[in-house]
Amino acid sequence: MLKKLLRIVFINFIILTSVYSMDFHRKDNAKGPFYGRNYHILFLPYYNFPGFSSRSKKPFELQYHLATYLANDFITDQIEWDYTQNKNIVYLDLDYEFLVNEIGISFSLPHKIEVGLDLRLVLLYGGFLDILIDGFHKGLGFTAVGLDGGREHYEDHRNEVYINIPNQNGVNYFVDQDVNFDFGDIDLWIKYTFFEKKWIALAAVFALKIPTGGFENQIRGSVSPDFGLQILGDFTPFWLMSFYLQAGLVLPFDTLRFQTDPNPFPMVNGLVGIELHPVKLFSLLGQLHIKNSPIKGEVFDHWNYGLVDRFGWPQVNILVGVKFQYKNFVWQFYFEENPLAYAGADIAFNFFFSHKLKINIY
Repeated sequence: MLKKLLRIVFINFIILTSVYSMDFHRKDNAKGPFYGRNYHILFLPYYNFPGFSSRSKKPFELQYHLATYLANDFITDQIEWDYTQNKNIVYLDLDYEFLVNEIGISFSLPHKIEVGLDLRLVLLYGGFLDILIDGFHKGLGFTAVGLDGGREHYEDHRNEVYINIPNQNGVNYFVDQDVNFDFGDIDLWIKYTFFEKKWIALAAVFALKIPTGGFENQIRGSVSPDFGLQILGDFTPFWLMSFYLQAGLVLPFDTLRFQTDPNPFPMVNGLVGIELHPVKLFSLLGQLHIKNSPIKGEVFDHWNYGLVDRFGWPQVNILVGVKFQYKNFVWQFYFEENPLAYAGADIAFNFFFSHKLKINIY
């Protein structure tokens, strides 16, 4: 009985979405991928590819966007028993929260070329999500088995920023203060869509990061430029679904200065995404963001994996959310988790709005 009911619901869903979507050859409902940068502390100083669409825009279209990111992270190091105080001493690595406001603008040119600029304000503080996350973990029983990140040992440590990541690359990841607020780096990019059909689009992006954000005890950006090159692929095999594949390389200028600190590693930026777009109004999206760490950290004894390179693990973050489009307006919301390694924030949220305008040149 239940299988029959589910079959009826599924058939009705396909019929209804087909009516709204009409024919794929006349309507393209794809809106992805998510446009959002990585704001984990390891990658904040360097350029991050945000998730460009391979599709080209009509010539002389101006698009601007506003985005807000909220990210929280808390990580403790080893726990040692202090015989003098008769209690466990927990060493803190990370306790911070980011609130980032970003504004970006892009302009499409003839021959399927698009140029853009993004800039941002970065607020670094102790955070208010710690209490919510701690309560959520306690409710699920994570704290009892040591999966709360150590928050249970720092009930009073909620208003200060503490970041301390020793590494072998000479990158300064250290902050110990209350609140920090200032401009971050500025990103310039150019995209060229070199192949485009109904069901596939391929493009290339070159990016340059201008180091306007300070890095000395700020963690808002590095003091050197970054260069990035990425290949994009959008695939829509049928009207209901699209797939996204992206692969790029970010090369910090500091990497080219051999035997001079800081000397971060080049970073691979990968993206794998899927989108369900039954109607023009909204889509459901899921993405994997994959990056290697810019540093080699310290080896420590992980409770489950044994001896590992702390903060040297690759990042595999999961993004899940929705995207809405009404005429020339777009809204998106997603949350981001790092279920596999320390190379991502405990939780991150993105709120995004964009608007597209046609510029009459002639």
